[in-house]
Amino acid sequence: MAQQAKQNVGRRQPLPDESGFFGAYGGQFLPPQLEAPFAEIVKAYHEIENDASFIAELRYLRKHFQGRPTPVYHARTLSLGNGGAQIYLKREDLNHTGAHKLNHCMGEGLLAKYMGKKKVIAETGAGQHGVALATAAAHFGLECEIHMGEVDIEKQAPNVSRMQLLGATVVPVSHGLKTLKEAVDSAFEAYLADYENSIYCIGSVVGPHPFPLMVRDFQRVVGIEAREQFQEMTGDLPDVVEACIGGGSNAIGLFTACRRPCTPVPAASTTPASAPSTATSRTPAGASTSPAPTTPAATPSSSSAARRASSRRSRARTPWRMCS
Repeated sequence: MAQQAKQNVGRRQPLPDESGFFGAYGGQFLPPQLEAPFAEIVKAYHEIENDASFIAELRYLRKHFQGRPTPVYHARTLSLGNGGAQIYLKREDLNHTGAHKLNHCMGEGLLAKYMGKKKVIAETGAGQHGVALATAAAHFGLECEIHMGEVDIEKQAPNVSRMQLLGATVVPVSHGLKTLKEAVDSAFEAYLADYENSIYCIGSVVGPHPFPLMVRDFQRVVGIEAREQFQEMTGDLPDVVEACIGGGSNAIGLFTACRRPCTPVPAASTTPASAPSTATSRTPAGASTSPAPTTPAATPSSSSAARRASSRRSRARTPWRMCS
């Protein structure tokens, strides 16, 4: 009995829980008219997330349409200019459309197709999410409506042109600050008016459940690839993984796979106009809320653990960092 209790204490609870909460964060706070549509999305996603045909199609698209896996690159010159720290870059800029955003947009497009929806609706700020969703919609033959603040439309004119060339309707948002926050409100209002025929495709680890869950799962491919590629290149895990963070989709994709319980890796996120902080101090909704380890964990094998410890001591002054 005592041993059973000890195992239960040590067992990590799945995140999110059935209500969409990641600890104290997450969940659903919706107007009554959207409760049924969101329940439909939750049900549909849980039906297809482990479906063999869905996974096979998503893998095919990632390889033959998106051009995955994207490479990990050893930035030698950058490393030499930063005290000898060995810096490796996960090249998500080489993913189709030039960013990581297509990873979840293709997944959301497949979900819309599975649910029989005819239109995808989203917000965008810098335009990368809008371009990615317009690309996914064009591939799946769906209508696409992108809401964008007038300030951002003026600043990001090339991406607006790309969305329009892909067949998307760009809806200018003229109230408030005319930027991303107002675009989110406008897109939700449009979805509320036509939820039977459309699906709202959030581009960040925000919003009501199941969107943070979905974005995390679809972006996990970044971290899975990076972890495997780094180990193939170096025979080891990085000392630190680091990611820029705005809405969180890039960071959570890298962190989720690299912080697996078997051999977790310390993670750090960098926000504009701030110093890097530990991932757990500014955690997106779908990230782990457990404290980041101060030292890399040992591998299951005692002999491999000794080799790793010796290797780390020999390069204690030159940490290895992997960035996305």
